Amino acid sequence: MQFELFRAKAVSSEAFESYEVNALDFLLKPIRYNKFLAAVEKARKLYQQPSAPQPQQLNTLFIRVDSEWRNVPIDQITYVNGMKDYVMFYLDNEPKPLITHLTMKAIEDMLPKNKFLRIHRSYIIAVDKIQKVDRNDCVYIGKEIIHIPDGYLQTFRQFLDTRAIEKR
Repeated sequence: MQFELFRAKAVSSEAFESYEVNALDFLLKPIRYNKFLAAVEKARKLYQQPSAPQPQQLNTLFIRVDSEWRNVPIDQITYVNGMKDYVMFYLDNEPKPLITHLTMKAIEDMLPKNKFLRIHRSYIIAVDKIQKVDRNDCVYIGKEIIHIPDGYLQTFRQFLDTRAIEKR
């Protein structure tokens, strides 16, 4: 959303032109400081209003595999493995991964943050599919064992702290 303050020397046609460019307000020269602050406050309040309602959480993703689009239920994704500009989706009910031309960043942005966690430069995992975590900071998920590097360890431990039950 873009806001413009329209400065006019006179109230005549310039004031009418300000509405044609969707101006929020217009100020007459010489500009008085209190009028300027009022126009800025008006723009700030309008800008801080929530925009359109957020879309509901996605249940599926369409993934281009070879020359077709596959509709993949998000709850079927076990983990995603990235290799440069390609990613492999490992699914519960698929013996082979689905390979598509995307980046890990694009996938990370598409997947729900409350269900998926990036634990490695090349891995995003479904948190409810984790089988175990050993003392060497290795995550067992599906048929994969993923070691969590130091750069992702703090985030992962914070995640564990929110879900772990232990005697203290």
